[in-house]
Amino acid sequence: MANTSTTPSTICEKYNLTIEQLSAGTHIVLNGTQHCVIVESSSVPGQEYKIIWNSLYKVLQCTVHNGVPCKASANGKQCYHKRVALAVIELEKAQSIREQAEIEATPEYQFEQLFRDLEDALNALDRIAEEANEREKARRDAERYSLPLNGNRPFSLLR
Repeated sequence: MANTSTTPSTICEKYNLTIEQLSAGTHIVLNGTQHCVIVESSSVPGQEYKIIWNSLYKVLQCTVHNGVPCKASANGKQCYHKRVALAVIELEKAQSIREQAEIEATPEYQFEQLFRDLEDALNALDRIAEEANEREKARRDAERYSLPLNGNRPFSLLR
């Protein structure tokens, strides 16, 4: 589980970024399935790069979103845009974990969980009672028809 005390400053430190660079990235979902991060260029105003996961080569790929390609990526070098993308995703995950922890700490959520546990226990009790009823019915039927509980098989110690 990720550390719930992750802050933007600790993520920036981890990825060697500034807060401004981190804030230049935006996570979006394309076609409902493909995730990417759009990163604004720090050197060219209005220029944006799209960071995607290339599943063929199993790498992050910095592609042009508008304008010209990233010079570092075009030359086969690592660019800071990929670090921004990783930091944005990690920050979103940390925020999601923090939000989930806050929700789980509320009395309403805890009551709902207790109620769900009670329903599960009652369902288990119903199943046990149903099995006991079936066994009792089989016992009564055997008694009524004078059948042994093991059916018509004779008793044998040599099974």
